[in-house]
Amino acid sequence: MPNNTPYYSTMHRAFVRELKRLTPPGQRLKIILQRPFPDPIALSNTARKLIAADVNLIVAYGSSATLAVIQERTDIPLVYAGFYNPEATAVQGRNVTGCGFKVPLTSI
Repeated sequence: MPNNTPYYSTMHRAFVRELKRLTPPGQRLKIILQRPFPDPIALSNTARKLIAADVNLIVAYGSSATLAVIQERTDIPLVYAGFYNPEATAVQGRNVTGCGFKVPLTSI
């Protein structure tokens, strides 16, 4: 999750809350939260760290973070949120799902 972005922080809190609610009793849930600076090198390094940790799922917030994970070509499932116009990019047809939007946030 890019560093200090309230929009992504709100989505992350909601996601974690629902994930915890759906986790069966007694099952351990481990969340690794990375907060890189929003530049391509930091996002790519963060994706590599999560892949090296052999996580079961990667959740990416925002277009740049999502594309950084996709560029690392991993088989780890990816869930994205807050991605602007995902249909127009290369996020389809892979082990990837999520929710995005088509209205630029700057226009709201």
